[in-house]
Amino acid sequence: MRYDMRMRPRADSRTGLALVVHGDADTSAVIRGALARAGFTRLVECGGGDTIAAIERPGRFDLVVVDGDTDGVEALDLIAYLRHRLPGAPILFVAPAGAALVAEAARTRGATRCLAKPVQPPALTAAVQAALDPVAHEAPDTDRPLLVRAGRPRPERSAGHLWGVVLAGGEGRRLRPLVQHIHGEARPKQYATLLGTRTLLGRTLDRAALLVPAERRVLVTVRRHRRFLGDALAGREATVLAQPSDRGTAAGIGLPVQWILQRDPEATVAILPSDHFVAEERRFMAHVADAAAFVDAHPERIVLVGVEATEAETEYGWIEPGGPLARIGSTSFCSVARFLEKPSAPVARACLEAGALWNTFVVVGRAATLADATRQLLPAVHGKLQAVAPLLGTAWGVAALRQAYADLPAASFSSAVLERCGPLLAVSRLAGVTWCDWGSPRRVVRSLQLIGRRPAWLRTFTASRLA
Repeated sequence: MRYDMRMRPRADSRTGLALVVHGDADTSAVIRGALARAGFTRLVECGGGDTIAAIERPGRFDLVVVDGDTDGVEALDLIAYLRHRLPGAPILFVAPAGAALVAEAARTRGATRCLAKPVQPPALTAAVQAALDPVAHEAPDTDRPLLVRAGRPRPERSAGHLWGVVLAGGEGRRLRPLVQHIHGEARPKQYATLLGTRTLLGRTLDRAALLVPAERRVLVTVRRHRRFLGDALAGREATVLAQPSDRGTAAGIGLPVQWILQRDPEATVAILPSDHFVAEERRFMAHVADAAAFVDAHPERIVLVGVEATEAETEYGWIEPGGPLARIGSTSFCSVARFLEKPSAPVARACLEAGALWNTFVVVGRAATLADATRQLLPAVHGKLQAVAPLLGTAWGVAALRQAYADLPAASFSSAVLERCGPLLAVSRLAGVTWCDWGSPRRVVRSLQLIGRRPAWLRTFTASRLA
């Protein structure tokens, strides 16, 4: 961190103090020049990791400029922190090239204005002046990227482009007491038989088969689960992508999306978690088919399937629907006003009172759209998976995947991508279907009671263990 006192004010200049959180050298030079032309004579420059120390120094910052390629911190988290600590200061955000989603997410976290690299000196100077005196420089917000455009139906696309991705890489630790009680071992919950004779994974694959043919069904798991796969796949077909380890749902979705793009650049992908209970399976998959049809007509959108909330659940994502977008069959689609992943209890209660929906984490979108959102918001994850995808299935695939995952950052697709790409999202309300995320013994028992089923294990699994 350093002070730069070399600037000299013009006769009509400000004498304020600016904070510059710098990134690459070329952009930092442009920022300095723009601030000099705006009359700033005092700068505090720092890297992302030094920002906390910088704002603790005496003095009031009149302007903050953040380079989105800053080192040491997540730029969007930094914007939120700066807005909290410097509530009155305008914040300019210089987004990485081709990262309109990052710019939009920066706005939602408190950035006053955003520009995209490569930033031109006149544009940055104008943005500085507008931020300092918005009334005098009132003008259309031309730096705001157009993220969502009206889609048109594509009748030439057929169901041959719809792929199903079944997520089965998690461990299900909260359900472990029940799984241990039923199977006598702590197997991952998707390989447990909680009702009837089918495992949760088997049920999910069977649902996928109602809509997606075997050659376009992809099962994502981790290598340590291999011994459980035989029973779950008995009589079922799917391509298995085994991750070396669990790096979260961002990698769990990013890997198959990249693999599918290698084979079908026009693919639409339906993401189906394998730990859900669905009673009316055909009706459920008909809803997924409607979502895929919506995506064909609006390829820039990512559809989330939401369900009516019944309690202030803090372990789910919450979706606040916006205005209507379209109707496909019996399914209506709305924009998303806000998406929150696993909020605090007070926020969850507010979401419930406002009529927000639970996120089922059933996601439908074009593979290219999902990949581009990950590229912008999780570039490190995207880059590694994009590089390794062409090698999967070759003699070098296993070693390349192991190397890629060795230092792949763990990330949640919901919190790292969905929470940050609101303008791309659409939501459909799932109705007439009994759905439950079987993430805890309490949820399992309550949903079984709702449908009037009482498996044998329920007689010996004590109520005290329904955590």
